[in-house]
Amino acid sequence: MAYVVAGAKVAPIYKLQAAVVLIILLAIVLSASATYVASNGNLDYEAWGWVEFVAVVALWIGGTIAGVYYINEKERQ
Repeated sequence: MAYVVAGAKVAPIYKLQAAVVLIILLAIVLSASATYVASNGNLDYEAWGWVEFVAVVALWIGGTIAGVYYINEKERQ
């Protein structure tokens, strides 16, 4: 959320669009990183490791959605 909000605050006019672009860039980087790790066979998650991985991804998605919602509400005011 901090990444999205800080990036949008820096943008002078198009704050919501800047937040969406930052989320897309973050998703590309995280997808590329996950693909790289998976292609090298470094996925050694066992038992609770997968639960932790799913929780981190869910929190990441929730944080970015909260950031966009925050920016959208600030622009309406």
